Amino acid sequence: MGIGLAVLLLSTGGGSVNGGTLTQYDSSGAHFISAGVLSADVAFSASLGQVLEVVNSANILTQFDATGAHILAANVQSAEVGFGLFGQVLAITNTSGQLNVSDAFGTHFLANGVHSAELAFDNSGGEVVVVVGTDGNLTQYDSSGAHLLSAGIRSADAAFTATGEVLITVDNAGVLRQFDFSGTHILANNIGSAQLAFGPLGEVLETLNLSGTLTVSDAFGSHLLASGVQSADLALDGSGQFVVEAVFPDPVPEPATVALLLMGLSGLFWKLRRRRSVARNMQMEPPESGAT
Repeated sequence: MGIGLAVLLLSTGGGSVNGGTLTQYDSSGAHFISAGVLSADVAFSASLGQVLEVVNSANILTQFDATGAHILAANVQSAEVGFGLFGQVLAITNTSGQLNVSDAFGTHFLANGVHSAELAFDNSGGEVVVVVGTDGNLTQYDSSGAHLLSAGIRSADAAFTATGEVLITVDNAGVLRQFDFSGTHILANNIGSAQLAFGPLGEVLETLNLSGTLTVSDAFGSHLLASGVQSADLALDGSGQFVVEAVFPDPVPEPATVALLLMGLSGLFWKLRRRRSVARNMQMEPPESGAT
């Protein structure tokens, strides 16, 4: 999560260890970024511009910014990036499910057994991390400590307005709820995950339904962005323009396709074996004697 609006689409084809293809969509079009991506997150900084955190299929975390590409860590499952009063903040979940937050004051352990984590900043610039555990418990970490908020949660996100914190959750039944100063509101059903941000024109809500269809709703209406998406993240760029980081999975062959491939390989193997046998027989045949 960061300043401006950017939608990060992450799809790894059901968790394929090979990752997927990362493509960026912005006001100038679609741009291929990388293949073999497991997860990615984007934020924006006045000094660094767009900052992209990418975890590849080898679980290596690399940061891409205006100064170049920087390998930051190994054994990473996912990473969240944001910019607060004291600079860049990284929330990194490693492959063991341990969450650590790194900021200007050092690296701080937050939790084990982490499924997902989202980073936000409160109105005083303090770091707020909402964590969904592998047990489905939702815990918020902020300047006052750790607070268990709910159970049975699959996705959560938080953002702040002048009236305070706005929290959205998606429970295991796919119900999306928003909690704000005015109460609790059911927003949608059949949702897999959701993100929110607040820009100059108000709230921007991204929803990813259980079928993998991604929609962004803002002051101008609801916009279908993509299908076949596994997860998504939302931020804002400096000018308030949409930036979409999309990871599309490598296609998984259908069983019939796999069967045809195996048949083709079997046929190729038989042909190669036959050619080798013929060549061997030709070498073993004695040369014909000439006429006398």
